[in-house]
Amino acid sequence: MVPTGNQIKRHARALGFDLLGITQPDPGSHADFYRDWLSRGYYGEMSYLARPDAVAKRADPRRIMAETRSILVVG
Repeated sequence: MVPTGNQIKRHARALGFDLLGITQPDPGSHADFYRDWLSRGYYGEMSYLARPDAVAKRADPRRIMAETRSILVVG
């Protein structure tokens, strides 16, 4: 049985996470902003953020794991 979004959220809260969300692995709408941010050199010494493979993964999370159906973000 696949847990529901509410069940996942309750479990995350029980583990101590205050911030959480569930989203789809669709290509992000922020890709142009991110590329502009990189072109301005804002990544500082974190040059791995500007690698072509890293940029592609941030633009489309399915490049990391194609079978992903949902993404859980906690904080």
